[in-house]
Amino acid sequence: MDLEELKAFEEKMYGDIWQKEDYLNWMYENLMAIKSIMSETSGIFMHLDHHIGHYVKILMDEVFGEEGFINEIIWLTTSWHETQR
Repeated sequence: MDLEELKAFEEKMYGDIWQKEDYLNWMYENLMAIKSIMSETSGIFMHLDHHIGHYVKILMDEVFGEEGFINEIIWLTTSWHETQR
């Protein structure tokens, strides 16, 4: 992979340039691929922001079944200014 291809890959994967529908289609395809190689006792953890997490939860319910959901971990975030008080 040359430098230009690497830059294009990084921009696509980490640059938040995806349209929501394209991202969700890509995620669905990947979740199906992941499921095909997971064992019955495997687990999966997703780390997503509040803009897309609820959509991916629906995809995961469809792929893995609603009964497979165990819990949601929510991060408490603060700004730098709040920690300086």
